[in-house]
Amino acid sequence: MELRITAPTEDGFLKEVTFNYEELEKELTDKLDKFKGLVVTEDKLKENAATRAQLNAFKKALSDKRIEIKNKILVPYEAFKLKMDKLESMVQAPIDAIDKQIKSFEEKTKADKKKKIEEIYLEKIGKFKELLPFDNIFDSKWLNSGTTIKKIEEALDVMVDTTKKDLVVIDSLQVDESILISVKDTYFKTRNLSIALMEKQRLQDQKVKMAQAGQAPKEQPKPAPLVEAPIEKESEAIAEINFKVFVTVKQLKALKEYFVLNQIKVERIENGSK
Repeated sequence: MELRITAPTEDGFLKEVTFNYEELEKELTDKLDKFKGLVVTEDKLKENAATRAQLNAFKKALSDKRIEIKNKILVPYEAFKLKMDKLESMVQAPIDAIDKQIKSFEEKTKADKKKKIEEIYLEKIGKFKELLPFDNIFDSKWLNSGTTIKKIEEALDVMVDTTKKDLVVIDSLQVDESILISVKDTYFKTRNLSIALMEKQRLQDQKVKMAQAGQAPKEQPKPAPLVEAPIEKESEAIAEINFKVFVTVKQLKALKEYFVLNQIKVERIENGSK
């Protein structure tokens, strides 16, 4: 398919609209020169008004002729444009149909890839599932065709490894438990160790200032508990052991966390019962 213009030919296109431009320009220059620095006075008000009317009339004549020539030149163009618009719309119809199907295929491909990424995430995220939800860590760039599943797996491995190392640093901080909890909460919200350590410093400074002012420090909100994602293991025999423990509140909390992390089922023993 090829568009061929048969008329006018390349040499037949209108190149220029010619008229007595130089003659009019010289005549206007001479006649209009006398109006430079014109001052309207009361005794010549009617004369000046008549001059203005003559000038406006001539200007309108120029404008009307310009519009007339423009419309005549545009007549063949407008007819040509209507035909071209129709041809373009004929071509656009199959383009739209193909484009719709391609986009539908691409969307399905991306949806399948995202589902695969979420499966990999569940395999790798472990105990950080609740604290690093999939929607929070998902990167839309992972759906690009140039990003392979291998690269995504590596990114998730780095994320989990970094989180573990950062938590070792946080857990080693010599701070009150309430501050430690808040620091961890900040870390999992930002996934940035530097920001979490800045929060630790802020809370410590706040605690010092409040102590100097004789005020009790505000209790920091506690984040969601760290829960280990279920891991399939080989079936093992389960032993039942009954014992008493004598612990402080802090020790009891640590013991509960140990039970949760290791998926140990615990039942309270009431007095007089097993």
